[in-house]
Formats: sequence, C-alpha cells, structure tokens
Amino acid sequence: MSLFSKKQNQYPVVASNSGNQIFALDIGSRKIRLVSGIVDNNNLTITVTGYQEIQSRGVKNGTVADPQLLANTIADLISTFQQKFNVEIKSIVTNVCGCYIKSGSGEGQTTVQNNQITAFDRNAAIKDAQDSVSNINLNEYSIVHIIPQEYESGSNKNLINPIGLYARKLVAKVHFIACNKIYLKNVDMIIRNVSNTIESTSIVFDGNAAASLVLSDSDKELGCLLVDIGASTTTITLFAERNQKLSFGISEGGDFITKYIASSLRIDMREAEYIKIKYGQANPKRLENSDQASDDVMYELRQTNPSLPVISRTDLSRLISQAVYEMFTSILRELENKIDNREKNKIKYKLDAGVVLVGGGSHLKDIANLVEWVIFKNNESNKYSQVKISPKAKLGLPIGVKAYNSALERPEELNYPDKAVALGIIRSHIADNPNQFSKTDGIGYSSGPGIGSKINAMKNWIKREVF
Repeated sequence: MSLFSKKQNQYPVVASNSGNQIFALDIGSRKIRLVSGIVDNNNLTITVTGYQEIQSRGVKNGTVADPQLLANTIADLISTFQQKFNVEIKSIVTNVCGCYIKSGSGEGQTTVQNNQITAFDRNAAIKDAQDSVSNINLNEYSIVHIIPQEYESGSNKNLINPIGLYARKLVAKVHFIACNKIYLKNVDMIIRNVSNTIESTSIVFDGNAAASLVLSDSDKELGCLLVDIGASTTTITLFAERNQKLSFGISEGGDFITKYIASSLRIDMREAEYIKIKYGQANPKRLENSDQASDDVMYELRQTNPSLPVISRTDLSRLISQAVYEMFTSILRELENKIDNREKNKIKYKLDAGVVLVGGGSHLKDIANLVEWVIFKNNESNKYSQVKISPKAKLGLPIGVKAYNSALERPEELNYPDKAVALGIIRSHIADNPNQFSKTDGIGYSSGPGIGSKINAMKNWIKREVF
C-alpha cells in the first residue's frame, strides 16, 4: 500500500522524457533531496529535469532512527515531486554515506582463454581480485562499486581497456566498495513502505557520486582528497594517479562544529547552529581589522534569553577554526590508519591537487582557506607521513551539468556544494554499475537484497559498454 495518492498533474514540465530519466534520492540527516535527470551516454552530461528537497525526519546521526517517519517524509517528497514535474516514478537510486561502507583494493589474474582478451577474461580477473580482498566480509557487506584501476598483460602495463588485445595472461588491479547489508535491507524496506510500485534499483556511495560530479581528470591525475561534509558524517575519497585508492567515512560532520560551539559556550544546539550559520567564519584571521570583528553574535538570541553570554564574531570564529582543525586532523589520522602498515614512514600517495570540499558543511565561510592552513601545519609537523597533501583547497563545482527549463526555481543552486551527492548519484549510477563486470552474463554481483533489477542492469551494460 502506498503512503501517497496520485493527484492531477499541475505542472506539465518534462512528461515526454520521463522514461529516460533517472530519479536519485539523497537521504541525509539534515535534508532529503530528490532529483531527476537525463544522462547523455556519449559524454555523461547531465540534464537536470527536476529537483525538490525537504527537511529530513526519521534520520539521526546518519542512521535511520524512525523508519516509518522517514518513509512518510520520503512519500511526501515523492508525491510533491510527481505532481510538480508531471512524472511517475517507478524506480529510484539511493545513496550510502562512508560510515556504512567497507572498501579495499585487490589484484587478480586469469589465463586468457583464446589468446585474445574478451569481457569474460576481464571479468574473471576482476573476480579473482575481489577474492584477494580480505577486509570485506561478504556475509555482512554487498559489493556496490567495482572500480578497475588498471590492467596488465605481459609487457603491456597501465592498460585502461584490455579487451581485444592478444595475451596469455591478464592482471587486474581493482578497488571495491561494499555496503552494509543491514543498511541495504533498511533502505529497501523504507522504499517499499513508501510505495509498492517503486523499485529501489541500486545504491551509490556518496564519495563516488560527488567525485563523478565535481572532479576533473586533472584532479584525479594530480591526486586529491575529496571531502564530503554532511550534517552528521563526513565521507572521504582519495584519488591518486587518476585512480580511486581509498574510500571511507567518519562519524563527524557539520554537527561536530555545532556541538563544539555549544559545549564551549554552554548554549543549546539550536542556538549554536543559528550563530554558526548566520555569523560563522572558519578563519579568524579574515576578521582582523574588520569593523565586524567585535560584533556580538548573541545579541538577537539574547532578546528572548537574557542570560546568554556576549560572544564576538572573532571569538566564534576561533571556536569554529578549532573544531575544523580537530575534524581534519581526525581525517588525516584515519587516512594513515587505512594505509598498509608495512609501508610506514614512506610517502605512498602524493595529492598535488589538494583537497576538494563538498556537502553542506563546506558552505561555512572561508572553510577552504582554513583547510589549507590545517594541511600546511600537519605537513610541517610531518606527523602523517604516508600521504603528502598539497596545501590547496577548493569547493567542488559541478562539471557537465545543466538544468532543463524550470527544473529548479533558482538554477544557480546547481553550483552549491551541498547538491553534489544528489546530482552525482545520477551520473555514478550510469558509470559505476558493478553488474557490468560480472563473470559471465552481467548477473552475479549483488547490490543487496531488493536492490537492483538485474535484467535492467544487463541492458544498461549492453547499451553503455563502459569499462
């Protein structure tokens, strides 16, 4: 039984294209976003055909806290979206943050069957690489992304697409991302509770979604750290020499900064969030010699709560900078922990493109400037020696995205970094489907219980033949 009922369409926008659209649902702790788009299979350009967001309910600290409330919230969002954009949603792609994934890289090989490499040979090498990954327990996790790094055949190295080459042996180096099966089951259950006519076709890792939208080939080639700062969690993805090397998450996000302010000033979270959003600035040095440096950020709140302390913008900025420093130091520490311990004190990854920031937390004024300083100070201390990050930081902006007519009330919002995951899910769903690498016929790598129409995945693979 559906939680929403159909109403007469009021906004005939893109009904003629509804069959080609991908519908992406970005479930976050602060916002839930639904976006539709059409992807050009030749160059992966996205035309956004609809966008709607709603305040998140039923999600707390990145976890489903109330499945029925979340289902009701999603049902309201889908109902509004369908009426506004004159579409009927039959399938939807959802997301998973870094805290619910495991990732690992492996190397596999196979003997080429007929001395000329075919898709069968490639997929057999990939399967062998998966078997070599020891840190992903497939009883608890399902593979959602299979990302070949490179192939080798004899003296030919750094191959991107080996199919058609003559060889006796093929080696595949592959990065795998797997999602917690309990999370997959919960997402599938929630979508079924929303409507029994909507299928949850696949799930996309937030890091892959954001990377597909905002990272250039140059960013990946030079090496960069993509940091998606959500409300309750932060997802981190490392690229080096054009390949995705590390993927993980930490349970600290924008709310960590809010909590830091609240505990330091002994005020409640709502008050702390209010002054962070309205007056927050990540780098206190930017306030030096400013007329606003001594402004009392608590003045408005004190009208209803006279006991609140007097806090200047500079004092608030110092607290924010301390919180951001702690959060990014935690990210760097986790990076070190993810790297093979046998290579301690050796630089394994050089990230000359620096840090790319997306997510709602990246809206904080001057956060990129502060992150550059944090990276510089950590480089100076030489405490984290396996990853050398250039002290550069920027906000991630979408690449190859345009909006269809009235898809968004304010088209400039496409450039907001908090939209990166929602929009990126659409492109990543096309480019990163693991079923294209199954050993025989496209049916073999499960995206989880109830997640994925395998026949449709095979059709998409035949159409795209993306390697």
